[in-house]
Amino acid sequence: MQTTEKAYHEFLESRYLPGRELYLRYVVYPKYLALLLKDDLKITNTSKFAVICDLGCGTGSFLAYCKKRGIRALGIDSNQHLIERCISRGLKALHDDITKFESVDSPIDFALCDNVLEHLNEEQLISFFKNLGGKMSPCGILLVVVPGRSGFMRDPTHRTFITTDNISNYCEGFTVTDKLYHPVNAKAVGGFFYLNMTILKLRRH
Repeated sequence: MQTTEKAYHEFLESRYLPGRELYLRYVVYPKYLALLLKDDLKITNTSKFAVICDLGCGTGSFLAYCKKRGIRALGIDSNQHLIERCISRGLKALHDDITKFESVDSPIDFALCDNVLEHLNEEQLISFFKNLGGKMSPCGILLVVVPGRSGFMRDPTHRTFITTDNISNYCEGFTVTDKLYHPVNAKAVGGFFYLNMTILKLRRH
C-alpha cells in the first residue's frame, strides 16, 4: 500500500479512535499553533499562499481548525483522493509532491508537517528539506511531528524512523530550535505508548 492510494485514506480512517477530533481541536492543534506562532516573525507572504502551509494535510483536520479561527492555511498532499476530500470541505489544498513543491511559487512563512516525514525514505527526506528550504522565507518556521518508536512500528507505510538525534542528517538549511514529546514530555514513553509523538521546531537559516 502506498500513501498516494485511496486505500491509504481508508486505512487511516479505520484506525481513528473515538473522540479524535475533540482531542485534536482542544489539545493538539492549540499546541501546534503556539509553537509555530510564538516567535515575533515578520510576515512577508502576500501571495495566494497561506501563512501556515500544512504539508501532507491528509483529510484537512488542521486546515479546518485554522479556518474556523480565521487563520489562513493551505494544504499540500501527494494523495489526490485526500485533496479532493479537503476541497469538498471548502478548504484550500493543492495536489503536489512534498519532496518537490512544484506548485509553490512564493515564500512560505510557517509550515506544519504532522506525521508525514516518517513515510519518506532517506533520499526523499533530503529532497524534502532541500526543496522546502528554497521555498521558505528567511527565518521561516517548520514544525515537524513524528511518531515515537511504538507508533512508528504500527504503520506498514513508515520508512524512516526520525529522532531528535538523526534529523540533522537530512535537514540542511534548518536549525532545530525546540524539541519536546507529546502528550507525555519524555522520550522513553514513545517506546511503548504508540500515541506519544516527537515534536521538533526548526528555523530556516
